[in-house]
Amino acid sequence: MHIRSFLVGGLLLYGIGLSAQSLQVSVQNPIHLNRRDLAQFPLQEICQRLGVGTDTPLRMENADGEEVPCQKTHDGWLLVQSSARPEEEETFRVSVGLPHPFPCQVSGRVYPDRMDDLGWENDRNAWRVYGPALRKDNPHGIDCFTKTQPLPSLDSLYQDMLHRGISYHENHGLGMDAYSVGPTLGCGAPALMQGDSLLYAVVYDKVEILDNGPLRFTARLTYRHSDGRVETRLLQQDKGTHLVRCAVSYTGVQGKADVISGIVVHKDNPEAYLINRREQYVAYADNLGSPKTRNGQLFVACLYPTRVKRLQYLPLTQETAGGIGHVIGRQHYHQGDTFVYYFGSGWSGYDVPTMHVWQTLLCDYRQCLLHPLQTAIGERE
Repeated sequence: MHIRSFLVGGLLLYGIGLSAQSLQVSVQNPIHLNRRDLAQFPLQEICQRLGVGTDTPLRMENADGEEVPCQKTHDGWLLVQSSARPEEEETFRVSVGLPHPFPCQVSGRVYPDRMDDLGWENDRNAWRVYGPALRKDNPHGIDCFTKTQPLPSLDSLYQDMLHRGISYHENHGLGMDAYSVGPTLGCGAPALMQGDSLLYAVVYDKVEILDNGPLRFTARLTYRHSDGRVETRLLQQDKGTHLVRCAVSYTGVQGKADVISGIVVHKDNPEAYLINRREQYVAYADNLGSPKTRNGQLFVACLYPTRVKRLQYLPLTQETAGGIGHVIGRQHYHQGDTFVYYFGSGWSGYDVPTMHVWQTLLCDYRQCLLHPLQTAIGERE
């Protein structure tokens, strides 16, 4: 039996030759849709069948013997991107060995030189939430950047803004931040609602990046409210998707409350929101603060995998940063609950040309959530 050593992160790891340690895994697409989801396999079970520890390097190949990107996650999964055709099966082979360094299209980091922004991106869009350096400026919601291509662009956009004097509020070829947030929910932030009042989180207090590509980004953010409540958001985005999963929970909630998430509606396109109760989403076509001929439209949404109490338009008591209201999903909240939803965006200047295409994408995505890929692990070969 052939033994090989691997130097990973300064540690010498030992593995057995690839031909002696491999197994086949499969992915079944149960619905009649083409999809590009991430399939996830329990890492511990795979490693047990291979006879190695979970810190051992693993690589994956498709049915044609071509290596494909894979990723271990903080919560014990081994990920691979599947392209299983409708109602068909796809197979992969998992082996012990150092994976090839594929380009990373999903990543994020804190930008301390830009007021502690947490920024992240995948091949479809990019995002930021505001950090403690902006607490006195009272920012609120989630901001969205457009992209013009699948390769990483956030670092370049921040470098242009901070060190080259080139505004990232205009598109110079990589995308832009033309979306207006201000003291609103922006694109998809959560909030508590007591009576008619929205109790916003202002800036994050702490952030932990748990997964950082090449296939999945995950971050845990903690927000501390002035009345003692603590809000925790677990944000997760995968390669190939326009949507971000958000799981939010609270401690210190007193009395009856609802939790909401939603999209700000701006005064320059006040009627452009949609409420789809059948498919459980709210959506909006944002004009990005400029004529359509210049910046196009940003299509944004909040999608709910399980039915919520109410989907509605909620006007603001006064205009703020061009916002006149929110279109929201609303659910009862009890101490200890976790509210799970998805927020996302697609730009007419990149890969989502119309609101009709955006609605189709949202409906298909919800079907994929309701009918996840089915996975199986074969025997060691």
